[in-house]
Amino acid sequence: MQIRSRNGHSLETETDRRIHKQLADQIAKIVESDGVEGWSFAAPASIHAAIVDLLPSKVRDRIVEHVKSDLVKTEPSKLPAHFRSLQQI
Repeated sequence: MQIRSRNGHSLETETDRRIHKQLADQIAKIVESDGVEGWSFAAPASIHAAIVDLLPSKVRDRIVEHVKSDLVKTEPSKLPAHFRSLQQI
């Protein structure tokens, strides 16, 4: 059973949007305070575009690599293998 709000949207969808916005806001805050020109963004494919779309353009335009993968449970030592920008040439 899916619960609907007064305007007909599912509560799950509204909750997801709220969480995506919070993530985008936190990412923007970190990227803006870091001062680095380029950064890589990884998120599961199911939410990647939603979060990128919510980032301010000045933050979004500095993404140098998009990784559509859930890396949450990846061992830290294995993270660089998922980013081409971190590979040696």
